[in-house]
Amino acid sequence: MKMSMTDIFTDIPIESLDEILTQKVSQDPSSNNRQPSHIYRRWYTAAALAIVCSLAGCAGYAVFTYPEVFQRYFEENEEKLSKELIQTEPTQAKNGDYCMKMEGVLSDEEVKRILISVTAQNDDSWLCLVTGETTFHLISAKTDSSLAASVSIEDCTEKEAKKGSYTKYYLCETKSSLTDFVAVLGHRDKIWGENSIETTEYYEQNGCLILPVKASPQSEKTITIIPKDTLFLQNIPLEKIEIKRLSITLSGTAAPLNAAQEKNKKQKPEIVAQTTEGKTICLLYDNTTPLTPKAAQADEFHRINLLESNHSTPISASGESIKYQASYLFVHALDIDQIQKIWINGTEYPMELN
Repeated sequence: MKMSMTDIFTDIPIESLDEILTQKVSQDPSSNNRQPSHIYRRWYTAAALAIVCSLAGCAGYAVFTYPEVFQRYFEENEEKLSKELIQTEPTQAKNGDYCMKMEGVLSDEEVKRILISVTAQNDDSWLCLVTGETTFHLISAKTDSSLAASVSIEDCTEKEAKKGSYTKYYLCETKSSLTDFVAVLGHRDKIWGENSIETTEYYEQNGCLILPVKASPQSEKTITIIPKDTLFLQNIPLEKIEIKRLSITLSGTAAPLNAAQEKNKKQKPEIVAQTTEGKTICLLYDNTTPLTPKAAQADEFHRINLLESNHSTPISASGESIKYQASYLFVHALDIDQIQKIWINGTEYPMELN
């Protein structure tokens, strides 16, 4: 993805630059109409190219580059959002067999996507990696916070690796407010064996390669809405909506419904936003009930990744009340700085950006 500044000039023949510079020198009265030698012409050409490069460098090198696999989460020309959400300062851990590197992190307050590369240092190590004898895993840095049930790991080697390299790429995704993780590489029996324990200490004691990973956005931003008499997820009253740049989180507590709630119940709320430019965007809607006029007339429907949505997950219980939380992941990142108004099921609600 990275472009060298000299790539900009690949379409300019060196002869053309020579001709321009030669004409400039020959017209100089102090030159006595002498044509510069081949060596000098080349030197002038290089000097001119360096000057042009330096002038264009500000624009060329200001372009923010990041791993190709993250492109799927952004619309075109989303440099502001990518800078806010992606970390690209690599860290690595290495032993005689492998080099494990953190290539990039895409995260907001709820969603974490971590790209890890593993490069084999020799033929035998590469064979163990491709056959699965050597296994990759991601755990929480906190010993009391297991990710076993909530982390997904995608092998995206075909998208990132150069042909013929001894490198595999793993994209790890988890929906968690945690920010400190540990990437682990080791023998599959040590990672997934009956006696394995998901702690950094256990993996270190069993000869695994360990790489600490920090996954937090460059800046934290959340829009919070407190609705009234709005239901979601099988009759659970909705208490709070949090709109982030990569997801929407709905929170509520299971309780008996009153008559008004029973009449207005939905599988999930309809959420429409208006930007500072006046464009309306439907962020979430219930496809089992008709759209409100506000949603039906929306300029855009911001797509939800249904395969990655987490529905109706109980997070705590107190007596007969059970708290539920549901997260819906956006297909593309959302610039919440541009959101000015929010409607829930057709009613406008005050919003707080913090």
